[in-house]
Amino acid sequence: MLLDKNHNRGLPSCLIDNPGGKNSGYMIAQYTAAALVSENKVLSHPASVDSIPTSANAEDHVSMGTTAARKARKVVENVKHVLSIELLCATEALTYRQGEQAAEVFDGPTGRAGRGTRKVYEAAKANKIVAFFQGKDRIYTSLMENARRLLDKTPVERFL
Repeated sequence: MLLDKNHNRGLPSCLIDNPGGKNSGYMIAQYTAAALVSENKVLSHPASVDSIPTSANAEDHVSMGTTAARKARKVVENVKHVLSIELLCATEALTYRQGEQAAEVFDGPTGRAGRGTRKVYEAAKANKIVAFFQGKDRIYTSLMENARRLLDKTPVERFL
């Protein structure tokens, strides 16, 4: 919804002012997140349903715990990537809002971003996550990697 100009309360589509040419803003990041979420749905299929008899049919159940653990680990990694994309898009949106409304984004009347959001935004800026495309083409792989590193090293409690 953050990238959809019909639902994001006045932000530009895909968080890009000038979507002409090759610049698609965060559209490809959204594709990436959607693909990772879809992969997680496939990985969430229970490993136990694939258990097959072994030992000349003497064993009718084989633990698939290792397979389940590997799948769970991949799901967690994918979720971290999706969250880094969400963080990247959210900080971009706040950058637009800050440009439009200056200090009101964080200090204004009810309905504006709160203290926790300010802490996350400032951490994102300090960790070089905020891009603010402003109509420019940009490769944002490094921004996503920076967001991922921030999420990996920062306990959520730090932002509360």
